[in-house]
Amino acid sequence: MISNAFTFLVILISPNGRFIELCPSLLKSSVSILFENKFIVPNAFSPNEDEVNDYFQVFGYDIENVELYVYNRWGNMVYEYNGAYPMIGWDGIYKGIEQEIGVYVYFGRVTFENKDVEFFKGNVTLIR
Repeated sequence: MISNAFTFLVILISPNGRFIELCPSLLKSSVSILFENKFIVPNAFSPNEDEVNDYFQVFGYDIENVELYVYNRWGNMVYEYNGAYPMIGWDGIYKGIEQEIGVYVYFGRVTFENKDVEFFKGNVTLIR
């Protein structure tokens, strides 16, 4: 579980627009933000070597393992990953050949650090 603590300074503004600063010792507060068992799968990627969305991959928090399988429109598996997170992801290449622009289907499974498992499926658009 990722946990981050932040300290905030509160400043009050009066109705006439003047700033009213209160004693900072009275206003300090710790806030914990917890990210638990969350992941996202993008719906498009552009493997054009511009270092922006060049890989199709899973992103998230508290992920231990990712399984991801990607298929083209003919049902051929063009990418397979089963391993630790973070993952490298699919670069749009299959058997050394850049794949066509188009829609690919995927399915997979994410295992979180607490051993919970979530299955997912969908489609992703390859854009060049």
